Amino acid sequence: MPLSPTPTQSNDRPMRLAYMTSISEIASPKGGEHVGQDVTCPETGDQLGYREGHLEALAKAIEQNRDGVGDLVEIAAVIYHDSNRRMKRMGFDGKQATGDIRWPWPENLPAADGKTLGDVTHQVVMYTPEWREARKARNLELARGIRAERERYLETLLRENGVDVLLNDSGTYIFQPNMAILQSKGGRIINIHPAVTNPIHPDYKLASDQEIDPRYAIPGLYPTESALMRYNQGKILGVGREVIDVPELQGYRGHGATLHEIIAEIDAGRVIHARENRDMIEPGMSRQQLRHRAFELSREVLVKGVIKYAQARREEMQSALADQPTLAAAM
Repeated sequence: MPLSPTPTQSNDRPMRLAYMTSISEIASPKGGEHVGQDVTCPETGDQLGYREGHLEALAKAIEQNRDGVGDLVEIAAVIYHDSNRRMKRMGFDGKQATGDIRWPWPENLPAADGKTLGDVTHQVVMYTPEWREARKARNLELARGIRAERERYLETLLRENGVDVLLNDSGTYIFQPNMAILQSKGGRIINIHPAVTNPIHPDYKLASDQEIDPRYAIPGLYPTESALMRYNQGKILGVGREVIDVPELQGYRGHGATLHEIIAEIDAGRVIHARENRDMIEPGMSRQQLRHRAFELSREVLVKGVIKYAQARREEMQSALADQPTLAAAM
């Protein structure tokens, strides 16, 4: 079933978005993202500055109504899926920091319904201790059942908050192919990926004036590392971390970001918006230097992509209502 109920509101209402991530992935030093932190390059000692994350960038763009996004989108829920044990290991008691790592976004930024990001934040543990025990015991049927139960709980939370679309900003949680959200025509999950992807649609363009050779795509969990490997060695890391030889691309300096819909295949859904900077990588660049530069591009791709997605959704609703004159007249 759809994330939000069948629309009975005005067809020009803002799209209600939920943001989902892993705090350990985006904020902890082990994850390497350092979102919400002042970042120092470990290889060079360079001070790279504050790393603004995707949620903070989107919330600020909505607050400032940048390019009209505040009229199109509102943040209805924020979800992190880390376990309590993992949160404590990072130095958090709930959302309260007890160590050096700060919470990765300002909680006082505005959200939907007059609330703040802090007000609409929920913890929904997806990889539970029970799931890990089932995996350790190789009881895959039980593990899948536990995952399915957690995903049903997530779907209930999204419906209760009237969510239209779920924005995933986490490479560590892979939605199960039979999840109801993925099976439902009305339910949508989108993902911000810090590289260009190899989409399923042949008319894919990075932007109005850019086209992409599918060989340049980097799907999977290691896009920054792969981009540097491709430049320096003519190799990339595949979805399963297998090494893939691309010798003809050695020295290629491009790197990008993609906002796309999620389907069962990893990083293969319909592209909403993407962009590549073909001069991003420089000789001797470290992984953290490239990651910092790539974040700037991915924040831009996210905001512009969400605008495009919300505009398209509004047009779909208007078209649907035009085919239902009785309902349209009642509104």
